[in-house]
Amino acid sequence: MDFTQVVSPPGDSVSSLCFSPKANFLVATSWDNQVRCWEITKNGMNVASVPNALISYDHPVLCSAWRDDGTTVFSGGCDKQVKMWPLLFGGQPMTVAMHDAPVTEVAWIPEMSTGIPDSQTQCTHNNFLIVAMGLLCLIH
Repeated sequence: MDFTQVVSPPGDSVSSLCFSPKANFLVATSWDNQVRCWEITKNGMNVASVPNALISYDHPVLCSAWRDDGTTVFSGGCDKQVKMWPLLFGGQPMTVAMHDAPVTEVAWIPEMSTGIPDSQTQCTHNNFLIVAMGLLCLIH
C-alpha cells in the first residue's frame, strides 16, 4: 500500500481528520493549536496535497466535522468552545457554543438543522449539547 504525506503537516499529534462530503478537501485538527485544510488532488497514480487554509487557536483542537454541504467546518477543543469556520467562503471562525470542559467530539446532523435558532449556545448538560444549525457536541 502506498502512502502520501500532506504538505505542511501539523507540528504535533493529529487529533482528528475529516474529508469534505462534497469535494476533495481534508481537514486536520491537532495538538499544535491549529486547524489545517488541504485540497487533495490525483493525477493518474500520483496523489498530492495542496495547502488550502489554516487557522490558529489558543489551545489544542481536538475534533472537527464538515457541514453536509461541504462549505463549513466545525471544530472543538481544549478552549472549551465549538467554532464554525465558513472555510469555502473565506470567512473567519466564530464561536457557536461554549462549555465548562474541553469539547472532544462534534458531528453535523442535517436532519436537526431546521427550526433551531442561529445563536450561541451555552452548554449546561453534562454529556451532550445540541447547538444551532444541527451540530451535536460530546463533552466530558
